Amino acid sequence: MRRPRQRGRLAIAGTALATAAAAALLVNGAVGSAPQIRGAAAVPAGTRCPVGPTCGPLTWQDEFSPTTDGRPNAVNWGFELGATGWGNAELQEYTAARANSFIADDGTLRIVTRPGGADSASPYTSARLVSRDRVSVGYGYVEARVKLPTQPASGLWPAFWLRSQGEPWPDGGEIDVMETVNGSWGYSSNIHGGPTHWEQYRWHSTGTVNDGEWHRFGVLIRPERLEFFHDGQLVHTVTPAGVPAGGRWPFDVPDRRYYMIINMAMGGAYPGTPDGSATLPATMQVDYVRYWALAE
Repeated sequence: MRRPRQRGRLAIAGTALATAAAAALLVNGAVGSAPQIRGAAAVPAGTRCPVGPTCGPLTWQDEFSPTTDGRPNAVNWGFELGATGWGNAELQEYTAARANSFIADDGTLRIVTRPGGADSASPYTSARLVSRDRVSVGYGYVEARVKLPTQPASGLWPAFWLRSQGEPWPDGGEIDVMETVNGSWGYSSNIHGGPTHWEQYRWHSTGTVNDGEWHRFGVLIRPERLEFFHDGQLVHTVTPAGVPAGGRWPFDVPDRRYYMIINMAMGGAYPGTPDGSATLPATMQVDYVRYWALAE
């Protein structure tokens, strides 16, 4: 993303760290001879790393199976709440209401951006799910399969991204796996670091992702490089060589972990002011989020 994220302390709903789940994320899988899987079709849940043998067996997953109350699994996800502008002059209020996020009967997570009601502090409401203090990932491959809102989508800003667990922004690093704005033809990936804030931004315009179809977005995290994938195709590689003077590469700390964020904002510094043409409610769907640890 082309501007800093909110840096302050944020409200979280849900349960505390799930010990068993967190422990599982520290287990590295064995190397397997897995071919790269390309295309937007769902990767079978038991598949080894879909971008090759660099990482091992599936380590963690959320398939968003239907729940009795329609709520996301609190072992994996909490909510960040409020109408603070989120460091980017965003216009939405994030809520934990079922109207803004729920697990559908077909086993998909839905993030819904709506016009704000009479009881809302903002002109729009939406949701921002975070795995902070619940599930964190390290070296390996993280992927989400997502269906994005179609045009008209002025102001809409759906994203899937990672931030360092328990460290100040931007020193610990931020990885923006997928962001798209205004129903644009393409999408962006980006990384952030410190201590003087820097970023490596890339816009991918090779094909539409706001087409009402499913797409896979992933990042392979290794100490010396990050590789971004779209539908199984490598689209962007970043290395320490691109870090400017005054910056530091934050991804070579072996025990550093990252929590995951799924959200859809409205307006702000990146998409600009909505022109009122967006079809609302607008829904971002997530089929799954999965993590394959780096092979030893």
